[in-house]
This record gives sequence, C-alpha cells and structure tokens, in this order.
Amino acid sequence: MKIRPIILVIVLFGLNSFFADIIYEGARSIMPNFLRTFGYTVFQVGIIIGSAELVGYLFRLISGYVSTKSRRYWILMVTGYVGTLTVPLMAFTDSKGIIIALIFMERIAKGIRSSPKNAIVSILVQPNERGKAFGFIEVFDEFGAMLGPVILSYSLWKSEIYQQAIKFLLIPFAFVVLMQMLLPVVFYKKFSQSLASSMSKEIMENGDELNLSFFVFVAIVSLNLIFTYPISINLVISEPLLSIWSLPLLYLVVHTSDLVAASIIGNIYHKKTNKPFYFLFLVSIFTFVPLFVSSSLSSFISASAFGIILGINESAVRARVSDETSTKNRGKAFGILNFATGMALFISNGLFGLIAQMNNFQSVFGIVFIFLQILLLSVYRKIN
Repeated sequence: MKIRPIILVIVLFGLNSFFADIIYEGARSIMPNFLRTFGYTVFQVGIIIGSAELVGYLFRLISGYVSTKSRRYWILMVTGYVGTLTVPLMAFTDSKGIIIALIFMERIAKGIRSSPKNAIVSILVQPNERGKAFGFIEVFDEFGAMLGPVILSYSLWKSEIYQQAIKFLLIPFAFVVLMQMLLPVVFYKKFSQSLASSMSKEIMENGDELNLSFFVFVAIVSLNLIFTYPISINLVISEPLLSIWSLPLLYLVVHTSDLVAASIIGNIYHKKTNKPFYFLFLVSIFTFVPLFVSSSLSSFISASAFGIILGINESAVRARVSDETSTKNRGKAFGILNFATGMALFISNGLFGLIAQMNNFQSVFGIVFIFLQILLLSVYRKIN
C-alpha cells in the first residue's frame, strides 16, 4: 500500500523533532534552576534566558533570509540539528562562562534550523494540508518535549545533581544525527520538484512581497507573548513550592498542554477563520495566576495555559504565515515571525523576572495584563 506523502512528512519530520525535543526541552525544564546554582538572581536568570531566546530568534530571522536567498534549506536545517550537541556538553562544565556560552549556542542552533525546516515542510505538503502537517508534527515534537523533562525528573530524583541528569541526553542526540542523514535521502528530490513548481506559480497565488496583513498579524501575536507569564520565571518562583525532582514536571505540563492544543487547533484551522487565534488572548489570562496566588496549584495552572499558547503558535500561527506568504518569501516570513517571537520572549522574561522580585503590587500587574490581553483581542477582532 502506498503511503500518502503527507503521512511520510509528518512521521519522519515528527520523529526528527521528537528526538531533538527530548534534548533541548529536557534541559530547558531545569535550566533556570540550574543557573540559580551559579548564584544568579531571579531577574538575572530572566535576562539570561530571555537574551538567549532573543539571540536564537535573531538567528531564525537570519537563517530565514539566508535560506530564501541561497535556497540552502537543507544545509541550514541539518547544521542546526547537529548543534543540539551543545546541550549534553553542559553536563561537563562548572564554569559560569562556558555554561552561558552553551546556552546561547543551543539557542543559536535552534535558530539556524527552525525557519528552513518550517519552509521545507510547507513546501512538501499541499496548501490545504499545512495546518494538519504542522499540527501533527507538533504532536511528535511535544511527545519528545514531555519525555525530556520526565527523564531529567527521574535522574534528579536519583542523584539530585543537574549535570548528572543532563548526561542522559547524549542518547537521543545519537538519534538526532541519524535523522539528519535520513531526511535528505527521503525528501530532497521531492522537495526540489515541489519548490520549482511552487515558485513558477507563486505570483499568481500570493504575490511577490510580504503584505501588510502579514506584518499586522505578526505584531499582534508577538504582543500577546510579551504579556504572557513565561515558564522560565514560573520555574524559578516555584522552586520553594516544589521538590527539586518535580520542577521538570512543570515543563511536562507545558508540553502536554502544547500537544493537545497543537493537535486540536492545527486540525480546526483553515485559511478563512480567525477564531482559533482568539484563544491566544483568552488563555493568556490564566498564565497570570501566580501573580495573585503563590501555590503549587497556581504554578501548574500557569504552566498549562502557557503550553496552550505555545501549541497555537506552533500550529495555527505557522499555517497562517504559510497562507499569507509566497513560496519565494516563505523562509523570510518565518524568519521575521521567529525574530518577533524572540523579541517578545526577551521582553517577557525580563519584565516578569523584574516583577517576581517585587514583594508588592504583583496582583496590580496581573490586573493590568488581563486588561491588555482583552484589549489585544478587541483590536484583533476589529482588524480581521
């Protein structure tokens, strides 16, 4: 029986994301608290994590432009995935300088591969199947992102040593390398044919330049992220409330919610509806619970809501960007989206890191952010 092309794309690119996410999402589930062992304050942790995200997303912008101009989608994607080696290397240093460098290098590697990978997937599948493809690849992605924190949680339960836990990530790295050899062999010929076919009719389909609606959409979803309580700060403020081995479980909740949201929203998304994006603004309100109540339950509620926001961004938002842009500009468009996302996460981590150090007025900030999300929803509904 012949396998449908979209099934092959979903399974193989999904497995690729699965193994990579075990590595870097596993490490990210403990990274804020790991940095605290080096003596950094909550605000400093927010700045470090936020800055690394910003640099990583800047490289998504760069790789988006480079892939668009050079058509070296595959080289950039493979290079970025091999760069996940930076994560297990964190287990072998106790130097402040080296650990910060590795954190930034990991985000840069993620930045290099993301825009080209998204462009490759969008070109390999039919336009009416993009939401489904991104949604189901995100399901694989989230299974890996869920397994990573579970592995590190178990390791911390046994050893209570962060470096020891990170060493386990050398195993999935071997599978990441294997996938970088397999994917071009399976898809490169079909990709080249689809790229040539798409570019021959792209002007009729979408026009040759990025349009105003694309930039407005990117601006709105980025503002939503700025005023969403980030998981990195949630992890740090939850440390007194949870045991060390259970902290990665917050990340497990994030990615469980991400998986559910991506699979549902990715499937119900289609080009003519804006309703899936309303959830971005409504669900963001629930991320602010720790600003009102300090408890383990509030930490998990916030983590769950943050995961839903990620799931919508990684399925429906990607599909919308694909629909708004021509094949020629797809890599550039994903680069712009990713850079805007990185800037939003940088601001969000710094902002909420600063708020976390304040003993008073946190509930006031929470009320302000709720009104801002409602305002953003109103603006989005009017312009769409």
